[in-house]
Amino acid sequence: MTVLELADELENEVHRIVRDAAERTAQAVRQMTPANKVRTRKAVFFIANQNQAVVGLKFGETFPAAGTPTQERFQSQIGVIRPLTRQYVIDRLNKFLKAET
Repeated sequence: MTVLELADELENEVHRIVRDAAERTAQAVRQMTPANKVRTRKAVFFIANQNQAVVGLKFGETFPAAGTPTQERFQSQIGVIRPLTRQYVIDRLNKFLKAET
């Protein structure tokens, strides 16, 4: 395997890892959201591009964002989930690199 082929495979794997991590993060936020917050659970979304992803809330109508209980709960959930997501990405990347050696 040439260096260029390895670089292409690594780039593709990073894209898959980022997408999977964003999807897992969004799912974890949905699971941590209280059962009576149906609209909030449905509002959780993720967008994954090449090397970055965004997880957020998107409602069908405009609500004030700053200082609301929903926003504060979301921030605290992300604070708990972020270290787990970071470790997931590291583990997946290490697994890929070990398989290539």
